[in-house]
Amino acid sequence: MYTHTNVRGCWLTLSFLLIAANAARAAGLEVTLVSVEGEETQTTLADSDAGLKFDAPVALKDVAEIRFGAKSTAGTGAALYLRNGDVLQNIKIVSGDDTKLVFKSESVGEMTLENKFIHALTFTPKDRPAQDVIDAFLNGPKQKEDLLLTPKGESLSGYYEKFSDKDLNFNAGGQSRAYAFDATVALRLAPLEDFKATADPVATLVLRDGSRITGKVLGVKEKKLKVEALNTQPWTVPAEALSSIVFKGGKMVYLSDIAPAAVEEKPYVGGAPLVFRWRKDRSAAGGKLAMNGKDYERGIGVHSYSKLTFNLEGQYAKFLCDVGLDTVATPNSASAWKILVDGKEVAAGLAKAGEKPQAVKLEVKGAAKLELICDYGPDDDDAGDVLDWAGARLIKP
Repeated sequence: MYTHTNVRGCWLTLSFLLIAANAARAAGLEVTLVSVEGEETQTTLADSDAGLKFDAPVALKDVAEIRFGAKSTAGTGAALYLRNGDVLQNIKIVSGDDTKLVFKSESVGEMTLENKFIHALTFTPKDRPAQDVIDAFLNGPKQKEDLLLTPKGESLSGYYEKFSDKDLNFNAGGQSRAYAFDATVALRLAPLEDFKATADPVATLVLRDGSRITGKVLGVKEKKLKVEALNTQPWTVPAEALSSIVFKGGKMVYLSDIAPAAVEEKPYVGGAPLVFRWRKDRSAAGGKLAMNGKDYERGIGVHSYSKLTFNLEGQYAKFLCDVGLDTVATPNSASAWKILVDGKEVAAGLAKAGEKPQAVKLEVKGAAKLELICDYGPDDDDAGDVLDWAGARLIKP
C-alpha cells in the first residue's frame, strides 16, 4: 500500500523526469523531416559525434529534406562559386594569390580555400550587364585561361594574380592592372583539374543567406554542424544559419540531376525568339522556384510550350512533384500541363496564376520513358506561362 510520502515521492520523480526530458529536447534542435514521398514529421535533432541523430528512429535514405523553419533568401553581396556547384553568398575577401583565397562569411567564419576548388566569384558593381550575360559567363565552356567580366559585358581572357580586400589584379594580354570590386562583375578561374563528384549519398546545407554547402554531415555539437565539404576538410556551420538540409542519392533521385534525353521548346508566335528556356532548380524566369507562398529548393522550371523527355530505363517505382504556375507568372495567365509515361497520358491539369499547385504522385514501375509537357492554356497564349515542376523526383523500388 502506497503512503502519502510514497505518492509524493512518485510525483517528484515524475516531475524530475519531465523536466529532464524537456531540458534534453531544449538542448536539441526542433526540425521537420520531409520524407521522399512528401510526408512531414516534427522531431528533434540531437547532439552526435556520428552523423545525424534524431529522437526517433529515422532512416536517412527515406528523408528528402530537414527543415529548420526559416526560408533562404537571395544573396546580395559578393558570392563564391565552387567546383561542385556550391555557392557561398555575402562573402568578404581578405586576400588571395595564385594558389589560395582567404575570405570571411557570417555562416562559416574565416576560411582559406585552394583555388583548385574555386569556379568563380561575382561582385556587386553599380553597373552590370543583364543577368543572362552573367549566367552565360559563369556557365560557359571549359576555358584554358581565367576570365574577367566587366560592367559593359566584355569578357577579358588572361590570368588572375592576386586579391586584396578591395580589388584584384588581372593580367590580360601581358598587361597587369588592378580591378576594384565595385567595378568588376565576375571572375572565372580556369580549372586546374577536373572535379570528380562523389557517387555516395550527400547532404546539401541550404543556408538562410542563400548559400549552399554539399558534403557529409560528420556530427552536431552545441547547435553547430560539422560537415566534410568538397576539400575534404571539416566546415563548421551554426544551426541558426540553416534553412534546410536537402539530400540526394540513396533511393531518391531529383529529376534535375538527370539530363533530358530530348527537349522541345517553342514560342506561341512562330519564328519569334525563344526567351525562356527550361532551367534546373530555378524557374524559367531565373528566380527561385516558388508557388503560392512556398519555396522549393529542387525542381524544373519551364515556359510554354515545352516538352522534356527523360529516359527512366525501368529503374524507378514512383514519380512525385508539385506542378503549377510560379509566383512570377503574369496575372490571369494559365497553362495546360500533362505527364506521359511510355507514351500514355497518366496525369493532366490546368495551372492558373496565383492558385495552389497540384500534387502529383505516379506509379512508374518498369517504365522506360517520362514526358513532362507544358502547353498553352485556354487563353491560347504563352505570355506569363512560367510553370514549375517543383520538387520533381523519382523514387527507386
